[in-house]
Amino acid sequence: MAGPVQTHRCVRYGEKLFMDRGEGVFIVSKTVYENVLSLKKDEAFLHAKEVLGAGSKGVSGEEACMICLSERKEVSYGVLFPVCKEEHFFICPDCLESKDEEAAVRCSYSSCKEEQDGSAMERYRGVVSEYEEKALAIQPIQAPDSFLLTKEITDEKVLLTAQTTVSLQNIAVSGELFSMLLSKTKVRVGESLSITSHFNSEDCKSDKRNTGLVLENIGNMLPNSIDCAIKEVSLHDSILINILSKLKPGEDGEIRSFNLSAKEECQVVKILEEANRSVNIGGVRALELKGYAVNVLPRLKIGERNEPGRFVLYADEEDHVTEILKEPNRSIGIGKAKEIELWHYAVSVLPKLKIMEDSEMRSFLLQADRGNQTARILSAPDRSICIGRTKSMKLNFYAVDILPKLRTRKDSEMDMFLLYAKEKDHVTEILRADDRGICIGKTKEMRLNEYAVAALPKLKTGENNDIGRLVLFAYENKAARMIGTDDRSIRVGRIETMELTGYAVSILPKLKMSEENEMDCFVLHAYGEDDIAQILEAGYRSIDIGKIKTIRLTAYAANVLPKLKIGEDNEMDVFVLYAEEEGQIAKILEEPNRSIGIGRVKNIKLVEYAVDVLPKLRVSGDSEMEGLELCASQKGNISETLKTADRSIGIGRTKSIKLEYCAVDVLPKLKIGEDNETRHFVLYAEEEPTGILETADRSIGVGRVKEMELTAYAVGVLPTLRVSGDNEMETFVLDAPKKEHAAKALSAPDRSICIGRTRTIKLTAYAVNVLLKLNMGEGSEVKSLGLYAGEEDHLIEILAVKDRSICVGGMRTLELVSYAANVLPKLKIREENELETFVLCASKKEHITGILSAADGSIGIGRIKRGGLDVPGETKPKLKYVLADEEEVADDTNGETTASTSLLNRFRS
Repeated sequence: MAGPVQTHRCVRYGEKLFMDRGEGVFIVSKTVYENVLSLKKDEAFLHAKEVLGAGSKGVSGEEACMICLSERKEVSYGVLFPVCKEEHFFICPDCLESKDEEAAVRCSYSSCKEEQDGSAMERYRGVVSEYEEKALAIQPIQAPDSFLLTKEITDEKVLLTAQTTVSLQNIAVSGELFSMLLSKTKVRVGESLSITSHFNSEDCKSDKRNTGLVLENIGNMLPNSIDCAIKEVSLHDSILINILSKLKPGEDGEIRSFNLSAKEECQVVKILEEANRSVNIGGVRALELKGYAVNVLPRLKIGERNEPGRFVLYADEEDHVTEILKEPNRSIGIGKAKEIELWHYAVSVLPKLKIMEDSEMRSFLLQADRGNQTARILSAPDRSICIGRTKSMKLNFYAVDILPKLRTRKDSEMDMFLLYAKEKDHVTEILRADDRGICIGKTKEMRLNEYAVAALPKLKTGENNDIGRLVLFAYENKAARMIGTDDRSIRVGRIETMELTGYAVSILPKLKMSEENEMDCFVLHAYGEDDIAQILEAGYRSIDIGKIKTIRLTAYAANVLPKLKIGEDNEMDVFVLYAEEEGQIAKILEEPNRSIGIGRVKNIKLVEYAVDVLPKLRVSGDSEMEGLELCASQKGNISETLKTADRSIGIGRTKSIKLEYCAVDVLPKLKIGEDNETRHFVLYAEEEPTGILETADRSIGVGRVKEMELTAYAVGVLPTLRVSGDNEMETFVLDAPKKEHAAKALSAPDRSICIGRTRTIKLTAYAVNVLLKLNMGEGSEVKSLGLYAGEEDHLIEILAVKDRSICVGGMRTLELVSYAANVLPKLKIREENELETFVLCASKKEHITGILSAADGSIGIGRIKRGGLDVPGETKPKLKYVLADEEEVADDTNGETTASTSLLNRFRS
C-alpha cells in the first residue's frame, strides 16, 4: 500500500519535512511524520469511511474500484469510497493515495458532473487532512521567535510563523523551500546562502495577506547576497520577481531558461528601484519577459559574448515598456541572440537594444497590432537600426512599415523573408521609399501577404534581385492595385519558384524576370474573375515567363494561359490545369484548337473542366510525354472535347495514359499511334462511358501497352480497344465490383478480345468471367494468373462452362482466392507445365465445393515445385500433379507444403 497521503505542500530538507500550513511553516522529522501517520492509519481510514461512506446505498458486494477494478474484499481495509452521492462509481484507498496532489476523481455521469460538490480526491484529502492535524498535534510544538536553519535540525517539532525570524547563512536550500520561508516568516540572509534547483513562482503561493511580508523580506536583503546555482527561473505574476537583484549566479553559471511575467507593477517594483545592469543573470540560453516584467530588461546584465538561443519581449500595454523607452538607443545589451521576437508595444523598444553588427540570428520577428506601437521607430532615420545577419525575418501588421529603418549586413543571406500587412495603413511609410530603395540582401524565399504585396517594387534583393522562391498573396483587389507601375517595370531577376495567389496574379505583367531565367515551378491561383481582370487585358502571348519546368494554373488562373509566352523549345516536366467551374476556362475555349503552344512537355494533368482545354493545346511535334492524366467527375466537364473528331487530338508518344471518371469518354478523341509504346494504360469510370460503348469493337487503337488496368465501368471498354498485333503485355488487370461493370465485355464472343501475349493476368470480382473472352494469341504463355471472387455471384458465367475448357497454357504462378478457387476444374493446364507457386486461399468450405465434388485425381495441374503448393488439405486428393523436384529431394517426406504467400499478398493489394 502507498505511503501516507500528503495533504499539505511539503518540502524535504535533509531528514526533515517543511510543511506549508495556514499559520506558518511546520517542521517535523520525516521519520516521525510517517510513523505517527502509519500508527494511526487504520483510524484514519475508518474515520474516512465513516465520514464519506463506503457504499452504503444498495451495497451488493460486487462493487469494484473504477481504476484498478479490485473488488471490495480485495482492497485495503475492505473500503471503497463512492465517487458521487448516487454511487455510480467507487475508488479504493490505494488508488486514491497513488493520485497526484492536484488530481481529481469525479463521476462521469452527466447528471453528477454539475451537482457533485468536489471530487472524491478532494473529499478524501479533506478527511485525512483533518486526521493529520489531530495526529500531529499529539506532541507539543515549539514556536520560537528566531530560528537558525542549519544542516542539523533537532527532532523537536517546530512551527515558524510571521513573527519568527529565520536566519539563513552558510547553507544551501532549494528554491522551493526558500520561497516557502519568504512567504511565511521573517527571513534574514547572512553570508554564503545558496539557492539550488529551479526557482519557480509556483513555489510561492502568496496572496494579498503575505505580499507585505515577502516585500519586507526582500527589502532587508543585500544585493547579490544569495548565491545561485539554478538552471531555470520561471516567475509568473509573482512578487518573487523582486528578489532577482539579490541573486548572485556563479561565475560559470548558465541559466537554461529565464522566464518572467507580471500583470501588476507591484510584482516588479523592488527590482525597478535597482540600478541598470545590476541584476547579473550570467549566461542565459532563453530569456522571455512578459507584461510589466519587460520593464525589468535594463536592470538585467547580459554579457556581450552571451548567445541566448531565444530572446522574447511581449508587451500588451504601453506601460509595460515605459522604463525601457527612457534609455538611450543601443544601450541595452542582449548578447548575440539567435532568435528575437518582439510583440506589440515591445516593438517600440527595438532601437534601445544593442544588436551586434556581427550577430547571426536564426530568426527575427516583429508584430505590432496598433500604429502607436511603431510610431517612435518611424521617426528614426532609414537603415539606422542594425540587426546584423538573420536567416529569417518576419514582420507582421504595423511592423511592416519599419522595414526601411532596419539594416542588415551587406553579406546577409536570408532563408525566409515575410511581410504580412492586413491593412493599407500597415504599408504607408514603406510606399514612400524609392523603388528598389530598401535593400534586404540575398533571399531564398520571399513571402508578401495582402497589402505587403505593394512593397515588392521597393525591395532590392542582392545585386541582381535574384529570389529563390517568390510567393505573393492578396485577397483584396486594393492591395494589388496599389502597385501603379508599368508592365515589366518590377525587376525581380532570376526566380526558381513563383506562386501568385488571389489578386496577386494581376501583378504578373508588371514583373520583369531575367531573360536567362529558368524557373523550376510557376503557380497561379485566382479565386474569382476579378483576380485576373487586369491580366486579361494583356495581349496574346505577351507575358514572357522564360523557361519553366513546372506550370500549375488553378481555378480562374487557368484563363491566363493564352497570355503566357512559352517557347516551342521549352522543355517542361509538369503542366497542370485545374478548373472546377466552366467560367474558369471560358477565355481558353475562345481560342482556336491547337493554338496554345506549351513546348515540349513530359507530364500533362488536366482536372475537371480543364479537360476541355486539351484540344486547344499544342505540344511540340517531337515531344515524348511521360504521362497524360485526365480527370473529369461530370459529363459537362468534357462537352467541348467530345465535339471534336475522333483521333483529332495528337498527344505524341506517351508512356503513361490515365483517364478517370467521365474523362474515359475522351479516349476515342486521342490520336495514339500504332507504334506508340505505353508503359501504363489506366482507365477508371464510375459512370457508364456511353460514348465509347457505342463505338465498334477494336476501333480504338492504343498501340503497344505494357501494363493495362481497367476498373469499374472501364472494364466494359475492353472490347473496343485494339492493341498492336505484336504487343507483349507484362500486366493485365481488370476489377469489376458490380455486375453491370462487366456487362459489355461479357456480351462479346468467347476468345474474341485480343490482348496479345500477356505475362500476368489479375481479374477481380465480376471481371473473373471476362477470362472466357480473352485471347492471348497463339502460343501465349501466361506466367501468372490470379483470380479473386468475394461472392459466389461473381462466377456465374465461368462456372457454367465445361471442365478443362479454359486453356491457360503454361504458367509459373496460379492464385485462386475465395470463391475463385471453384474455377480450378474449368482450367486446362498442360501436363508438362511446371508451376513454381500454386495457391488456393479458401477460408470457407463453400469456396471449394466445386473442387470437392470432383473425382479424386481428376484435376490436373501439371508439375509443381516442392514447397510451392499451398492448398487446403481436403482438396489435395482431387489434384493430379507431380512434384518436379522429388527425385532431387528424395529424403523430403513432408507432404504438407509451406509456400510463400507474398504473391498472394501482392495480388490482394
